[in-house]
Amino acid sequence: MFCSTDHGETWTACGLAGLSVYALAVSPSGYILAGTLSEDGDNLVSTVFHSTDRGATWTKVNADFGNAPVLSFAVDAAERLFAASYGGGVFRLTDDGATWMAAALTRLDVRALVVGVSGDIFAGTDRGVFRSTDDGMTWTPINTGLMNQRDLSLAWTPSGHIFAGTESGGVFRTVEPTVE
Repeated sequence: MFCSTDHGETWTACGLAGLSVYALAVSPSGYILAGTLSEDGDNLVSTVFHSTDRGATWTKVNADFGNAPVLSFAVDAAERLFAASYGGGVFRLTDDGATWMAAALTRLDVRALVVGVSGDIFAGTDRGVFRSTDDGMTWTPINTGLMNQRDLSLAWTPSGHIFAGTESGGVFRTVEPTVE
């Protein structure tokens, strides 16, 4: 892992050496999450770390993702944290950072998460895009018009549109803003 304190002019090592970092997120208060994958013999181990000092030190987060790597994090304005895992679905951080729990969208390859301007959570999965309006408790597919539902990336605009970048299908945008 490398960090920059001068807007990317220079980079220095800042921990987590020897680990493959698949996902990063920074909360509004500066809480940093890193989703990593490492090998333990013949097994892959997915671990989440956090830093509260701009990456100077890292602490392992109590999370059991098994061997499913975390591919994306989403943080909303209220600092609720969500993790997307490959094969394990979506997880939500509870108990003031003590415990990660499954967020109803389980056993899917979730590659991307975003929190829209309305606070809704959007997940790009191997079965299309899903939306949660209740903090990840339930999910609804929103795939009308998607030519290829293997979504690899998601992004949102301040106006409330969601963009989905798909595997071999191009980029799609919601017709109406997702703000209710």
